[in-house]
Amino acid sequence: MYRSLFLTTLVFGCGDISSKDADTSSEGLAPADVDGWPDDVLPPTDDSGTEDTDTGDTDSGDTAAGTTDSGLDDTGTTDTGAPPPEPDTADLDGDGYSVADGDCNDLDSSRHPGRDEICDGVDNNCDEAIDEGVSCDDDNPCTDDACDGQAGCTNTPLVGTPCDDGDLETADDVCGADGVCAGEPYACPEPSACTPSYTQD
Repeated sequence: MYRSLFLTTLVFGCGDISSKDADTSSEGLAPADVDGWPDDVLPPTDDSGTEDTDTGDTDSGDTAAGTTDSGLDDTGTTDTGAPPPEPDTADLDGDGYSVADGDCNDLDSSRHPGRDEICDGVDNNCDEAIDEGVSCDDDNPCTDDACDGQAGCTNTPLVGTPCDDGDLETADDVCGADGVCAGEPYACPEPSACTPSYTQD
């Protein structure tokens, strides 16, 4: 009888040991897993300290290679750090200059380094200046000459401005609306007054 009572007490007094070992609550023996990794193993990180979401790639910011880390998770691709593309050496307009040579418009053969600048409101010689040093002088004293950008050279008549038409038989010469110097006919009081005089050395 005593042996039967001892066995009964032993079974009901100890309870279910296996259920307590599997307890994942805060009061159990094993803490709940939140990151999917074993408790004694940390998730992998890149060298920026940011958690790496892709464990099979090459970090573009490997400080061991002397580069700067972006601070972002790896994307699974390798950053090649490719240099910028080489300048375009093709001469598309056949003017002897490419973009690499300083051609500012390789689709227009009238624009390239070394070309004479003309009055047209365009940088013809690719020096980042427009219409510099251009002369619109028409050698006419009866016009006001100017470069008007895309409109080109303008030669405005200086109406009424005194001038000399080079004719000894005219007087009171002035510039007309057509930009021509002309004077009124002059009546010579004597032939010598309208004849150029020359001196002989």
